[in-house]
Amino acid sequence: MSFKFSAKPQNRLSEIVISGRPVVCGDGYKISGKNESIPGTLEWQEKDNPVLLVLHLGGAIREIESEFDGRGVKLDPPMSGEIWLVPAGVKYATRVKGDSASYIEMLIGPAVNGGAASKGMGRLTPVAGGFDRPLAEMVIELYGLNDEQDELSAVRRNEIVFDIIDRITEKFSLEPTPKTLRNVRFSPETRAALEAFILEHLSEQITLERLCSITDETPHRFLWAFRNAFGSTPAQHMLSQRVRRARHLLGSTNKDITTIAMETGFADHSHLSTAFKRRTGLSPSQYRSLA
Repeated sequence: MSFKFSAKPQNRLSEIVISGRPVVCGDGYKISGKNESIPGTLEWQEKDNPVLLVLHLGGAIREIESEFDGRGVKLDPPMSGEIWLVPAGVKYATRVKGDSASYIEMLIGPAVNGGAASKGMGRLTPVAGGFDRPLAEMVIELYGLNDEQDELSAVRRNEIVFDIIDRITEKFSLEPTPKTLRNVRFSPETRAALEAFILEHLSEQITLERLCSITDETPHRFLWAFRNAFGSTPAQHMLSQRVRRARHLLGSTNKDITTIAMETGFADHSHLSTAFKRRTGLSPSQYRSLA
């Protein structure tokens, strides 16, 4: 999903991204999209909240004023792609004048669904009307996966949540992420065990929890170590291996595409076809005819 940042008060993306997508809750986070009408002046207040991240997408807002623990800041109309970051426990209030607002809201913290994802974020500095393109793109990608139910999307959601936490920590924390976390490594034996497990269980659902159990690492440390070991995220690596096995089966057997989809861990014929064409530029049928 692409996202074009714009200073225009309304953009088409806000309607496309927000409409019809459910609220998604995961381990330590909740993300939802909102389109709100503003009856002249609208006020929000948050107290004793976990970390709150708001990505503004569009709308017709003429004036916005935010307050963090009693310290206020008055801003020009918000622009598409700007973020508001409210640290955990900070009393937050905002007053908006306009007609409409479209945004994505994300809550992160141990208090959200009993999760431990945000432990170690440290003290954060409040942000009103900030701009961080990588962070905005992560939020957009995470929200775009709200409709996806397959296990690779679930693994990818976990990856993005930790990427968001790392980005927030890097840019806005008063206690940055220790460099040792970025340097965590698997032993050669652990890397080999992971690779063997993934190949052996490609036809099954492979969750992040199952992978972590092989290494005895926390999910956060595991994701850093996996990237260092394989050069990609677990979701990307598993998808590559599934498409590779599908190529092998298409070229070496007469099995129908639905059967191959089941044997390589895809939900159905359509799921395999979409992923296969995105990776190879060919549909499974086209690939088979050329093999």
